[in-house]
Amino acid sequence: MVYLEEGERVQFKVGQLVQGMVVKNQPNKDAYLVLVGAYPGALAVLPKSDASREYCVKDGLLASVVKVGAEPHKLSQKCPFFFKEIARVVLGPVLRPHGFDVWRVAGAHGAPFFKVGIRGAGSDRVIGECLEFEKVLFSYTGKTACFVALDDDDEGNIRRSLLPAPIDSIARCYVYPRKREAHIYVGRSVISQFLGKQGWNVLTAGKLLRWKIVVNEVSRGLLEGGPDVYSISQRV
Repeated sequence: MVYLEEGERVQFKVGQLVQGMVVKNQPNKDAYLVLVGAYPGALAVLPKSDASREYCVKDGLLASVVKVGAEPHKLSQKCPFFFKEIARVVLGPVLRPHGFDVWRVAGAHGAPFFKVGIRGAGSDRVIGECLEFEKVLFSYTGKTACFVALDDDDEGNIRRSLLPAPIDSIARCYVYPRKREAHIYVGRSVISQFLGKQGWNVLTAGKLLRWKIVVNEVSRGLLEGGPDVYSISQRV
């Protein structure tokens, strides 16, 4: 919560997570007017296109600042800042005792999920505990969180970033660290799971790691140990 002393002007920062209350919601307007903090001077707008759900007057909310300058400032519940900060708040009690933090988050426009990267040696041990907070994160974001354990192993990170695809079915994984590019080879029966609907799974995996991930469909020969690859299905 941002609190103001009497006469003080609130100082917002881009990326800042703030708590507020809806004070105006006009059906013919495309944004909510939000009171941030405890004084009338701390006002911001939350465009309805950037809200995770519909709000009524006096509803409380959390959102991230995405634009400062000419008042009122602009908030969003669909930007990377918001997803990361909400994940840090919700998962903090689980991650902090183990020395972990939310490293990065990634989503795609229209995708019903987002990926949350937890980085550090042994971070896979806390993924199960993070899963218990899926519903809490959904209540704030309207999206399902997919947790990814990350460490210093590039190939392992690339494989895990493609979850919930069946990563044990990956036939080959070629990693090119200098180019930050990886080529994954999988069979026809599972390639759609790696790509995801509208390519969202491989797209968000690439965004999370900031790598170019190429998913290739392979022939039966490669799956049985042969060298032949007959089509490249998706590039990100």
